[in-house]
Amino acid sequence: MFSPFICVVVQCDDPGKPTNGAQLVNKGFVYGGSVKFTCNTDYTLRGTSTIYCQENKEWTGSVPLCLGECQWLNLVCEVFST
Repeated sequence: MFSPFICVVVQCDDPGKPTNGAQLVNKGFVYGGSVKFTCNTDYTLRGTSTIYCQENKEWTGSVPLCLGECQWLNLVCEVFST
């Protein structure tokens, strides 16, 4: 007996965008789609710049941070002081 296949679109939730930044969506929030994150002028991206929607409806990473110069310098200072 033949059993028909049922195709279901795998969709991830909107991951959001970083404060002081933006998201550029490629192919939508569906399996195989991606989101590239950018930061506003004078802000530095900390984290993964591009994440992908997976078959399990989860993203390959989280939303990165966009740090201003003072925030970035404090972070660098903390890293070097430890």
